[in-house]
Amino acid sequence: MSIRTSSLTSTSIPESPPEASAPPAVSWLDNFSEATTLARAQRKPILVDVYQDDCGGCDKLDLETFSDERVQFAIGTRFIPVKLHLFADRAFTRDNQVFWTPTILFADRSGRVRYTSENYLPVPEFLDVLDIGEAMVLMRWKGYDEAIALLAGLEYR
Repeated sequence: MSIRTSSLTSTSIPESPPEASAPPAVSWLDNFSEATTLARAQRKPILVDVYQDDCGGCDKLDLETFSDERVQFAIGTRFIPVKLHLFADRAFTRDNQVFWTPTILFADRSGRVRYTSENYLPVPEFLDVLDIGEAMVLMRWKGYDEAIALLAGLEYR
């Protein structure tokens, strides 16, 4: 599996794909251990989407937010994405005190969760949460300049 890496600068973080290419749908993993292995190899944070069946917010997140090209580009270039079921992946959800869906968690490459966001979010707010979550992970791995650039971008939006 090939995932492109993003280049972070102190002035801008790419939010959308180049005009010539349409982003592929997010390629979700379904195993946190596999996601952690890839995160270590690619030096990327892990984005975890915890869902459950018959969850209106989960369905709305999938249909509206995750189908947006800007969200797909951001996830595909900046994160290792994994979808876990609230009840089927009980060890993970219990260890991270997840009891509501949808819940989005951001973990570092060692697998430690550093930021959590609960409930459905529309695209603009979700893009902000991606920046916040990535910044929280970066700060734990001494990526202070990159984290500051992400958080400063929120101010201007």
